[in-house]
Amino acid sequence: MKTSGLLFCVLTVFAGPSVSAQTSASASGTLTVDGKSFKLTRVRAQERPNPFDDSKRIIRVVLSDVPVSDNAMSSRDSLEDLILGDKLHAIEFTFTPDGETFGGELYYNMMSYIFQAGTFDFEKKTFNSKTVSGKVSAKEEGKSAEMHFKVAATFTVQVEQ
Repeated sequence: MKTSGLLFCVLTVFAGPSVSAQTSASASGTLTVDGKSFKLTRVRAQERPNPFDDSKRIIRVVLSDVPVSDNAMSSRDSLEDLILGDKLHAIEFTFTPDGETFGGELYYNMMSYIFQAGTFDFEKKTFNSKTVSGKVSAKEEGKSAEMHFKVAATFTVQVEQ
């Protein structure tokens, strides 16, 4: 009996944050790339080290047309498997811990395209270390590697640590 109680506690500790983050998330919007539109119905957010300065943090928000697994959120290789298999159409936005835009990446047509922070607007509703919510939209049609894209979406998501 003690073993199963201990196992339950261990499973709760490891599964808890990820499950609650996924169940409390909501997203609604559209990503249009080169004239093809995808409904953005899923969102995940994760705090990570800044790739340019390990002493600082960033928050990445991934809006997608399909669920993004824990493995794909934590492993670039797993994320690329989805992208290369054309199983994921998504847009990722990165922010400083203060909610300032940092940049982003577009996942489409078996490729990944990086874009600059000035490409989109973010209207904050809530932005803190636990929850991010608001509206993202392209200031105008974005351009990345000779590809044109637009995005408009609202979302609320808990930030995974």
